[in-house]
Amino acid sequence: MNLTSANTNLNLFKEKSMEGKEIYEHEFSDLLTKFEEVCTWFDSLGFRFAVTRYGVYHKNLQKLKALSNGEKIFKDTPDENLVAFMKEMMNSHVEANEIIRVYNDLKGLDIQEYLDQIKKVITGQEFRATSENDPARDFLFELSMAARFLRGGYKISLKSICDIEVKLSDGRILFVECKRVKSLKKLSKNIKVANQQIVRRIKDSSSLKNLGMVAVNVTDLLPKVSLINSEDARMAINEHRELSRNFILRNLDDFMAGENKKCIGVLCESSLSKLIPGGFIYSRHINNIPYESDDLFERLMPQLSNQDIA
Repeated sequence: MNLTSANTNLNLFKEKSMEGKEIYEHEFSDLLTKFEEVCTWFDSLGFRFAVTRYGVYHKNLQKLKALSNGEKIFKDTPDENLVAFMKEMMNSHVEANEIIRVYNDLKGLDIQEYLDQIKKVITGQEFRATSENDPARDFLFELSMAARFLRGGYKISLKSICDIEVKLSDGRILFVECKRVKSLKKLSKNIKVANQQIVRRIKDSSSLKNLGMVAVNVTDLLPKVSLINSEDARMAINEHRELSRNFILRNLDDFMAGENKKCIGVLCESSLSKLIPGGFIYSRHINNIPYESDDLFERLMPQLSNQDIA
């Protein structure tokens, strides 16, 4: 497995962040610089990033930079070790993209709004856990969803009993309950629980006119795909879109579990990372499964999608 020939020129080695119909291209060196800015921020909060999983990602991305510069850092390394290395690189690439997004959008908030969540995010495992117990990425999903709304121009709160409170333009509050699901058997249960939580939140809130939305991440439930079978970025994003759409159609009843008139529906998110000639692809895709005829969900979607990491 020869990794150096295609990546000897750093200017050709780009990562692509995609969502919806847009493709955003970034030089890998710029991605690494931005990630290092996040790591410095972690240190300023007293977290010592180097001893956390983000320290591992930083080392991996530095190796990838050396590789893209043409350095033969894996000379005489067995192919099976190179495969393992590339899996580590893909994982580090995804994690870097996610935390950069969160940092860029949340850094304008009072840090006390989300300091506890950040503490939990950085102490997680290097790889996505194979078990249900992976709270670091659960909290990361909440922060990532909050970042979506902030990028869309909404004011939010992360300090309430609800995962996210979003202030709508008409004065109402949208309560967002976030669930990162790792088992298909628990998809229905998680969405039903989220709907029940929304009903309670609205009942206990200042106005019964407030609404709710379920946000669910199903990345771990999508069929596994090859990391390198896409010819270009457009093909990869189309593959991801089709995987997501088919998954929802096959499991539509699960997404409707606990449906109620106070919840506008389910926002379903997933992500995918792949290799193509000349770079990495990181794709984030969202679908909406509306419950009510209210057009709020349809108005929200353009604001919550097509978002770059920068």
